[in-house]
Amino acid sequence: MHGRVQDPEAECTCDKLGARLARLQKKQQEQEAAERYARTWWDAFTEAVRAHPDANTILADARRRAGR
Repeated sequence: MHGRVQDPEAECTCDKLGARLARLQKKQQEQEAAERYARTWWDAFTEAVRAHPDANTILADARRRAGR
């Protein structure tokens, strides 16, 4: 950017919108992948608890801890 102050014809070295968009898209894809993993893990965990012989006790304790 400072180079353009001295030479208006110099190439702009500012952060380009395309580069910013690419970074944001990558960040969004990473977050979506993390959410898919968390959802898959949560579903598996929930099924494991429900299949456990003490499922009702575990779920009641979890509700109590969550204040419900």
